[in-house]
Amino acid sequence: MYDLRAKPADISNATQAHVLGLPVSHSLSPKLHTAAYVHLGLPFSYTAIEVDEQDLPVFVEKLRSGTLLGLSLTMPLKSRAFELADEMTETVRVTKSANTLEKGKFGRKTQMCMESNVLST
Repeated sequence: MYDLRAKPADISNATQAHVLGLPVSHSLSPKLHTAAYVHLGLPFSYTAIEVDEQDLPVFVEKLRSGTLLGLSLTMPLKSRAFELADEMTETVRVTKSANTLEKGKFGRKTQMCMESNVLST
């Protein structure tokens, strides 16, 4: 997402980010992100919202308009995110799957990168 070292004034007016999926209630991401925001003194929130593939474009439009900081995606939304991304990394292009959407940033497939790092060590 955004550079967490930046001062809040350096970041857009958006203060919310979400993890989306169906189901998503099991996700630990809201607790992890919230703890980081509190620790860094950032005025952000991060929540889990159950969303299906049909409703994802609504959240992508909110992201494009600047009312959201970013979106993390679980299944079944990763392939749909690939279809909606304006720009993407080569890994996303090859896998046709993204788990992160950011305004003005690439769709990212961080899980694949993490798996690759684990396998290479």
